[in-house]
Parts: sequence; C-alpha cells; structure tokens
Amino acid sequence: MPAGAVPFLMMGGRIAQIVAGVGLLVGFWERWAALVLFLFLIPATAIAHNFWAYHGAELQAQLVNFSKNVAILGGLLFIVCREAPRGVGKTIEGADSLS
Repeated sequence: MPAGAVPFLMMGGRIAQIVAGVGLLVGFWERWAALVLFLFLIPATAIAHNFWAYHGAELQAQLVNFSKNVAILGGLLFIVCREAPRGVGKTIEGADSLS
C-alpha cells in the first residue's frame, strides 16, 4: 500500500465511524450503519489488536481489546441481521409507535 494512501484511509475510517455511529445512535438506517461499522471493525481489530505478535503483559492487554472488539462485532451483526419490530417505520418518526 502506498504511504500516501494511509492518511486518506485513516480519515475515511474516522468519518465512517462518526457518521455510522450517529446513525446507529439515532436509529437512522441502523442496519446500514451497523454494517458499515462491522466492516470497518474487522480489519481495524486485526491490525490494531494483533495479540499474537506480543508477549507477557502486552499480550494480555491486546487479547482483552481483541476480545472486546469481537463482542462488539457480534452486537453489530445482531443489528444487521435482526428483523425490524412490527409497526415501526424506517424513519425516526416511526419510533413514536413504540411508546
């Protein structure tokens, strides 16, 4: 990978995290937001928390963070694959029907 592409990819990842995170938080296209975060988190976890390359205390710290990210991946996958609740529209206004 060219060195000039790294800052571009980092900025794209940050923007994806912010936009998809806000979308997930407010329930706007939550499946797409969860899918974007899921797809971002797979390579980010493998690159940032490669516990297999460490020894001792650092191995434990990396393994904890790797495991945390795998748990987050499971939650995001649940959101992507779950069936939408009945009576709830695809817009934020549909949230009124839950109360």
